[in-house]
Order: sequence, then structure tokens, then C-alpha cells
Amino acid sequence: MLAIFYGGYYYCDFIPVPASLDLATRLAFTLRCLFPAVVVLAFFIVSVGMKRVSTGALNPLGNKEHLVQVHKNILTNTVEQFLVFAVCSLTLATYLETSTEMKLIPLYTVAFVAGRVLFRIGYVISPQYRAFGMHLNFGSTGFVLAKVIYLQLTRGLAGGF
Repeated sequence: MLAIFYGGYYYCDFIPVPASLDLATRLAFTLRCLFPAVVVLAFFIVSVGMKRVSTGALNPLGNKEHLVQVHKNILTNTVEQFLVFAVCSLTLATYLETSTEMKLIPLYTVAFVAGRVLFRIGYVISPQYRAFGMHLNFGSTGFVLAKVIYLQLTRGLAGGF
């Protein structure tokens, strides 16, 4: 996971970042980078609905709810992870000042989306196989949380404006 961030940060010059780096541009860029994660979330919502239709578990209060439990667990976990991902991304964007630093936002998005997809694939096969996707999300979020905490401690809450 750190290899993704390190390699992308120093060696991926093809990652598009905005030329102007005022606060509004950084936040707009970050919101655009959140969109692929929203697409994954929407796919997971649709997959719960499709599973309900295909198994006849249309009534959430009925006796067939166990047939969609795995997909509901995946969706619930993804919503929780997305909330942390979005807040971390937007907060980080307020502190980043150079185009090289801004490459962290799309890299974080790639790690999040890949982690969620691998989490889903693994969980559908067997819950024990979800570990790699969980690790990818937990590791990337831990990295970004640590970075934001460091920036808040060193630059303060008003830093980056």
C-alpha cells in the first residue's frame, strides 16, 4: 500500500492535477476525485437490490433476509468507509499546497476504489478473503489520517488557507 503512494507520488507524472492551487480549485478537484468512489457505492447499492430481486428477499422484514446479508454487510461497510474517505480527502486537500502534493488525492482514490472492489470480491467468495481489500482501505486511510493529524499539529487548524 505504501508502495502505491510512494511510487505514485514520486514517479507518476501523468497524474492530472490542477494548475491553479487556490482552495476552491483544490476542493473542486478533490470532489471530482470522490466520484469514482461514489460509482462503486452506487454499484453496491444496486447489487443489494439485484440480490433481493433474484432471491425473492424483497421484504426486509421477511424470513429470507439471510440471503442478502453478505451484500448488506458489504454495503454498510462501504458507506462507513466512504464517509471517512470523503472527510479525510477533503480535509487533506485544504492543506496541500503544491501540484506534487495534490497527487495524493487521486492516489488515495485509486487505493480506496481498489480496496472496496477487492473487499467485495473477497467477501462474496468467503468472509476470510476480504482481508486484502480491508487492509488496502485501512492502510490508505491510516496514512491519510496520520498525514492530516501531522498537518494540523504542525500548521494548525488555520493552515492551508
